[in-house]
Amino acid sequence: MTAITVEPHQDVVDRLLRLYRAGRLAHGYLFTGAKYVGKSETAMAMARELSDPIDTHVLECAFGEKIKIDEVREILGLMGLRPFSAEKKVIIIKNVELMTVESANILLKTLEEPTPSSLMILTTSVFERVLPTIRSRCHRVHFPTPCKEVLAEQLRSLYHEDTSSAHFLSALAEGSLGVAQHYRERGLFERKNHWISQFVFGPSDPDFAKKELKDLKDKELTKEFLDVLLSWVRDAALIYSGVADDHLIHLDRRDELEQFARRFHFDDLAEIYDEVILAQKMLADNLNLKLPLLIIKEKMSWVS
Repeated sequence: MTAITVEPHQDVVDRLLRLYRAGRLAHGYLFTGAKYVGKSETAMAMARELSDPIDTHVLECAFGEKIKIDEVREILGLMGLRPFSAEKKVIIIKNVELMTVESANILLKTLEEPTPSSLMILTTSVFERVLPTIRSRCHRVHFPTPCKEVLAEQLRSLYHEDTSSAHFLSALAEGSLGVAQHYRERGLFERKNHWISQFVFGPSDPDFAKKELKDLKDKELTKEFLDVLLSWVRDAALIYSGVADDHLIHLDRRDELEQFARRFHFDDLAEIYDEVILAQKMLADNLNLKLPLLIIKEKMSWVS
């Protein structure tokens, strides 16, 4: 995955430092917000203020993997040790929603019985997937993103993106400049239009996954495809419901969206939407997607 440089949120660091100096810093924080919005960078900035590299420990997993119980046990075992040279030992666990149930339960025990010399910072871009028991034992710090219109203007001014691509990137990135930068570097605007032409409007092709998605072995590429597909069906449902065009992600293909939407009843679109959601979950669980993609394509071919 392309490295993305995002600045920490200094206002969050300053606020937590004030709590620390007042003796009111909590033992556990959950940083929430869109991907690449600065959660991890802020956590590391906080660690630099309270700890040092020897007493700062970070746990994250590779894209498409899960955080396993042995990894959690190892890093949590460090919390029982006194800091080597700093006042605080800082544990940072990125994308905590990727924990298995077993590893989450181990983490929960530590959150219930924290050590006074440790600080734990968890991050997530999918707050709803974090176990409620973990959410309830951490202080939440939410990292907002700018509105899509502001981000689109940033993309136009910083990277000279045209109106269509700036709108798509800002809308799919949900206001996160870091995510939009990542999509832009990967050429997602051009790729998404190719995918829509081939998968949505093209004939059924049993070799689509092999030719376009590296036979589903590239998880990031496959995730992007499913995100594009989901946003297309979402847009079609919005058009069917008469929602204003500025809410659409694929505004550059407005006429084709309407053509697609009018082929279905709203319940059909909702069913296709659910099938794509299921495929996303199967991807996260490392299950085979070839059959689900064929089912989605078949449902997209229905004519009401």
